[in-house]
Amino acid sequence: MRAKERKVPIPPRTLRKLSAVARKVGGDFGLRVELGQPGEGSRFDPVGVIIHLDPLDLAEDPRRALFVAGHEGAHRAITPSLRELGLSERRIVELYGRVGFASLLNFVEDPAVNDWMVARYPGLREDALSVFDDFCAGGLKAAFTGEVAEAMRALGHIPRFAAFGYQVAHRWHTGQWGIVLDPLLLSVLKRTAAQVDEAVSAIPDPAGSGREEVLRAARRRFEICKDHIWPVYRELIEEDLRTTQLVVLLRMALEAERKLAAARRDNRGKKGVGQPASQGVSEEELKELRKLARILRGLPRDLLERLSGFQGSGDAPLPGDLMEGEALRALRRSLDKLPASLRGKVREEAGSLLERLEDRLGEALRGKLAEEPVPTHDEIKERARREEERRRRERLDEEARELKRRLE
Repeated sequence: MRAKERKVPIPPRTLRKLSAVARKVGGDFGLRVELGQPGEGSRFDPVGVIIHLDPLDLAEDPRRALFVAGHEGAHRAITPSLRELGLSERRIVELYGRVGFASLLNFVEDPAVNDWMVARYPGLREDALSVFDDFCAGGLKAAFTGEVAEAMRALGHIPRFAAFGYQVAHRWHTGQWGIVLDPLLLSVLKRTAAQVDEAVSAIPDPAGSGREEVLRAARRRFEICKDHIWPVYRELIEEDLRTTQLVVLLRMALEAERKLAAARRDNRGKKGVGQPASQGVSEEELKELRKLARILRGLPRDLLERLSGFQGSGDAPLPGDLMEGEALRALRRSLDKLPASLRGKVREEAGSLLERLEDRLGEALRGKLAEEPVPTHDEIKERARREEERRRRERLDEEARELKRRLE
């Protein structure tokens, strides 16, 4: 039976309780909580001011549903919009166009919001503890689900910047990090721990505070992240980009080998093998395919055998030892030897994959009741285009005015 066809009975008193929690915590007494469609996930309707809860989530874990209602209400109470933070359009485009920046703010904002929520409403403490007990017990791989997990499968690895977010939540809940195997990640965690703690503790008085105090605390969290955590944390982004380029390169090499093999089959017994017109591949494209396919020759034979599943599906997980030892060095050498045009393609695709993952993380982590959601990377690019067009028109208008003054 499909999820939408399932009947999930939820007692009306449960919905009334969730609505009351979200309203009280968020300070918005027009907010309602209603049941959405089974299997479609929970979402917020900003027009109707309604939280639509997925009945499946509610039936499977009522305590988590209660925590989510309180957590989203707390975001509405103390997480201001980008405009309220005082950011201009130009500054939004500059900062949020950086891969990883929005995620960093989310990683810090969530524990701060939780601290404020349980301090102001102690009755939600046990629900929060229960949710994070499960979160930490599941480990890093189980921490990412749904569209976030799908985006990570497309990457072929869990990026370090996402693991940073998991470790921040783990330490917030348990007082210590979980298992950290990556030396760079551990270094960044240690070098930013004090600043993360300072940012998380920058919350308005839970006993009661006006909007100005809420904004001062939010701006303080933002400034600590931007000025003190980001310069160190961005080392993870840079390394993630390098790792993702190798994943992209490997995919391109496997795809090139597949196309060449198909061309050889089509041209078997013909003269002029290597010009597979039936495949619609030009001679220039053939040269590029051969360059990419040669990359596979530098990998250990046993590793190539285990890549068969990866070759069949772009979302198949990579063998863990691909990103270490001789295989890693071979891929890096191959990337360095590629023509500049091919390296550019690899870097662009790797950046796009990381952007898509961050957008999914943003949707999962941001406050669902925000009046102005944090923009996605595609939205940022469009806003950057509009901002550039606005500045261009301003320059033209100024030049026209200057010319008019000279002619007068």
